[in-house]
Amino acid sequence: MFDKLAPAYHLICFTDAAVLDADVVAQVQALRRQGLPIQVIAIAMNGVSQVQHADLTLADPDDLFSARYGVQHAGAAYLARPDQHVCARWLQLDAERLRHGLNQALGHNGSHQP
Repeated sequence: MFDKLAPAYHLICFTDAAVLDADVVAQVQALRRQGLPIQVIAIAMNGVSQVQHADLTLADPDDLFSARYGVQHAGAAYLARPDQHVCARWLQLDAERLRHGLNQALGHNGSHQP
C-alpha cells in the first residue's frame, strides 16, 4: 500500500462510516496548517465505498486489510511515519489520541503540541 503514496505521515483509519470523525478531521487540518505532511487513508469496511475527508479510500469488502492489520472493529487506526514505520496504533481513534501519538512520533514532550 505505501509504495504508491507520497512521503508523509499516514493515518490509516478503519471505518464503517461514510464520514471521518469531525474532531479527527479538525486535528488533521490543524496539523497541515502547521506544515506537517499527513495523509488520511480510510479503509472502508462493511460495504462503505467512499469516506468523506479521507485523502484516499480503499474498500475492504473481503476484510483483507482488516485481517492483515489485526483489526476486528471499525474505529481502529494506525499512524505510519514517512519511512513507513508504524509509530502508533489505536483500537479507537480520537483527536486527543492522534495528537498524543504524533507528539511521540515527532519526539515532542508534553509541553509542545503540534
